[in-house]
Amino acid sequence: MKKMITAWMLVLTLLVPAHAFAHTGKEEADPSEGSVVTESINEVTVLFTTPISEGSTVTLTTADGAELPLQDVVVDGDTMIINTVEPLPNGTINVDWAIVGEDGHPIEDGYSFEVDAPVQEAPTSEEEGQAEAEEEPADMENTPESETESASETASDESSDDSNQLRNSLLIAGIAALLLLVGVVVLFMRKPNRNE
Repeated sequence: MKKMITAWMLVLTLLVPAHAFAHTGKEEADPSEGSVVTESINEVTVLFTTPISEGSTVTLTTADGAELPLQDVVVDGDTMIINTVEPLPNGTINVDWAIVGEDGHPIEDGYSFEVDAPVQEAPTSEEEGQAEAEEEPADMENTPESETESASETASDESSDDSNQLRNSLLIAGIAALLLLVGVVVLFMRKPNRNE
């Protein structure tokens, strides 16, 4: 009987997915950890090992601790896209996040990279006026585009909700199957031995 219980325990252990015990972490990032960026950028992308919650937060700071203003942070499944208001300044950039991964555990972590982009000269007041005049029509053209982006974000949120519901249903079904199996094993253990 001990061999049968041991065999069932081995089978159950193999049925539990290994990722159920793993915490969410950074899989890769752009710019990557420790890299040196030699061009002006406004975006940082972090890919995690599992999907993360919409309530996840992130901060970008310089080496002296100054927090950089963010335009927006988009969470899509296992990806976090961070857009800054202005191009990242030269020097060390620290990316620190507080996320809730697929396993439900809150995780705080981060990484850093360097920016060494050519410094652009400040435009004269006449050049600024021309740039603003050129930007206004472009802003008007982008209005339908932003509505399309909003619709795609809504569809992405619905897809994420469906994925979470499926995962939860599978988890409940797995627990129910495990409980049924334990019940069967207990039933066989209680059955009196007829050879006595």
